[in-house]
Amino acid sequence: MNQLIALDRTKKSDPRRENNRPLSYHLSDDVVSAAMHRLRSYHHSEIRRLECEFYDGILILRGRLSSYFLKQLAQEAVRSVVGVTRIINRLEVIPATVADGAKNCQDL
Repeated sequence: MNQLIALDRTKKSDPRRENNRPLSYHLSDDVVSAAMHRLRSYHHSEIRRLECEFYDGILILRGRLSSYFLKQLAQEAVRSVVGVTRIINRLEVIPATVADGAKNCQDL
């Protein structure tokens, strides 16, 4: 019984655990940071505004773009991020003419 308590104390004092969060959460933060860095450093402003989430090897892309071409570019930009085994591309494509029309309606 004393050995179990000692093991439990060792686990809690693990320097890789910050704020009592398991190591997997920190790795998740690293993957999201790497993916966001790739998106933010992209030359197209629409891609720089995208967001992503990461759970158990799955990277989820979210946001809006004006073309399917940009949607594909965004997906390819994060494909080789270490830790990503699958990408769920939830990016919406809203053509610029539709988006411009919506902005004009709001001006009324």
